[in-house]
Amino acid sequence: MAAVVRLRGLPFRATTRDVQAWLQTGGVGVTEESIRMQFGHDGRPTGQCFVTLASADDNSRVSAMDRKQMGTRYIEVHPSSFDELEKTPQGMPGMGMGMGMMGMGMGATSGLSGAQGVTGATGDDLVVKLRGLPFAATELDIANFFQGVNIANQGIHMVLTPDNRPSGQAFVELQGSMDLVNALAKDRQLLGHRYVEVFPSSRMEMHSGGDSGGYGGYGGMGGMGGDYGGGGGGFSPYGGGGGGAAGQQMKPGDWNCHECGFHNFRARTQCKNCNAVRKM
Repeated sequence: MAAVVRLRGLPFRATTRDVQAWLQTGGVGVTEESIRMQFGHDGRPTGQCFVTLASADDNSRVSAMDRKQMGTRYIEVHPSSFDELEKTPQGMPGMGMGMGMMGMGMGATSGLSGAQGVTGATGDDLVVKLRGLPFAATELDIANFFQGVNIANQGIHMVLTPDNRPSGQAFVELQGSMDLVNALAKDRQLLGHRYVEVFPSSRMEMHSGGDSGGYGGYGGMGGMGGDYGGGGGGFSPYGGGGGGAAGQQMKPGDWNCHECGFHNFRARTQCKNCNAVRKM
């Protein structure tokens, strides 16, 4: 029975032939026509694609390739459907499925441009803060916790202590006002064995790193863009660029990606922008 999967974290220069060759390393044979690359509103690659598979066996083999590397990047494999494939226009990243399954960090800005809804929240206010997370919680765990809530591109930010340990806190950026309402309704629900508190927050608080220190990322690409926002020109998933501020300066332990030049917080082991593994 045919199936559809979505791959996320592809190198931005990856082609259908590259994806085809990567799948072949896992024993999965597909045609280039069965691979649909995704592009943002500005025509840039989003780092994700849909793949139509011929059988359930191929689906199982591709699923087993989750987090397998393509070059220096770990590729995430997510189940999808023909319905999602048809509803996702060619050249636009999929939206609203957690961490950006999501088209994370791939250029769409809907919901962050100051749209107002029933709560009256603007883009700067479409942020919630989580407290009481299990220390082993991952971004994917948080995405699953907020199932049904549209999370912004690159929108999950783990907060670490000054010694790079999990703090049990995170910030999550949302796409719209109703998503804020729905996210706050998750307050004191269980994630694993812990009741997680969900508070309204803001980008200003998020940039401060919360109560514990550095957090896991805010987008930007080009120039000095990175985890602290846009830099001198270039593209930013959140409309950055155009001149740096003091808050964009490197802090101890921060690093620039060797692949794309993205400025990452010290806590990251992979580039927030392109998923390249940090060179130690």
